[in-house]
Amino acid sequence: MKRVLAAVLLAGLVMGAVAICALGNVIGGGKVVPPPGPPKPIPIEKLDAIDAVIGDLEVGPASSYHGLTIYPLRQRHPGSDFRPLTFDEAMDRGDLTIRETERGAVDSVRARNNGGRPAFLMRGEILGGSRQDRIFRQDVLMPPYSAWVDVPVYCVEQGRWTPVSEYFSTTRHTVNARLRNAAAGEAAQEHIWAGVREQAAEQGVVQTPNKAFKEIYDARPVQDRMGEYERHFGPLPEEGTCGAVAMTRSEVLGADVFGNESLFRELWPKLLRSYALDADMHGVQHVGSPGQVREFLRQALSQHAHHGYESTPGAGEMLTIGGATCGKALVYAGEAVHIQLYPAATILPMRER
Repeated sequence: MKRVLAAVLLAGLVMGAVAICALGNVIGGGKVVPPPGPPKPIPIEKLDAIDAVIGDLEVGPASSYHGLTIYPLRQRHPGSDFRPLTFDEAMDRGDLTIRETERGAVDSVRARNNGGRPAFLMRGEILGGSRQDRIFRQDVLMPPYSAWVDVPVYCVEQGRWTPVSEYFSTTRHTVNARLRNAAAGEAAQEHIWAGVREQAAEQGVVQTPNKAFKEIYDARPVQDRMGEYERHFGPLPEEGTCGAVAMTRSEVLGADVFGNESLFRELWPKLLRSYALDADMHGVQHVGSPGQVREFLRQALSQHAHHGYESTPGAGEMLTIGGATCGKALVYAGEAVHIQLYPAATILPMRER
């Protein structure tokens, strides 16, 4: 079903309960909120939103460079017309305002959409400034002209709790794919901090005492490497491409699939950099196979996975996918906005893999 009236429907939604589930330490007085209970079992009819997207995918030809292989995913039939603004687009328009909570919480920030279009905040996107850099802990769909919403986050700047600005800004980056997977797996805050340190060491970046993830992207050698990946893979121009599966060391690193092709295209450069940070640059190039990718996707379909669902801070619901392929899917009005998939092993810290 097309989303012709999506913006109108979104404007009338009532805010869902905040799903804050960080387990991390308190920094400088920051408050950590206890996690919620387990997701509720999902009615079978709600699974159609996932199956409709994944079941319609075909796997395109692989492209490989320096330890990273990308398989584009194409829709056989036209996808959703529902196209929210991305986080960067909404910030550039001045629609989004994001600040600390009144009492200051490591695992929560306050967001408001002042614009007339819905805004999509993707798990793993980095917010810079305020008391410390954060990442969105889950996908959030902000309705137009919303009230203030408490959005769950992780800290990715362990050594700072000093304000540098009143409001957050976009850094135009996400964390690496494995940390995004860890966030989807509801890892403890300490796991996220360990992942930041390990990623810095992997990239040869000496961090300041702040230990901010964005220091990795700011390092000139990393910028040069990311530029090489971007020049090689470039845009994904094929009509109907709505997602990608990333592989390294002949193993699936993760996948991102979107109901709307335009939304994926806008987020592709940011997603590519997150995959490239986890590429095994010094190992033998393993391309994997289309069959391996198709099996990875097949395991996310309802007949092969167990599911649960929970409310989100914004509009729609968050569906959990569990089994051989794990993941999360943000569903609004019966359609999947974004599906993030990963093998369970990829959420482990490097030292445990």
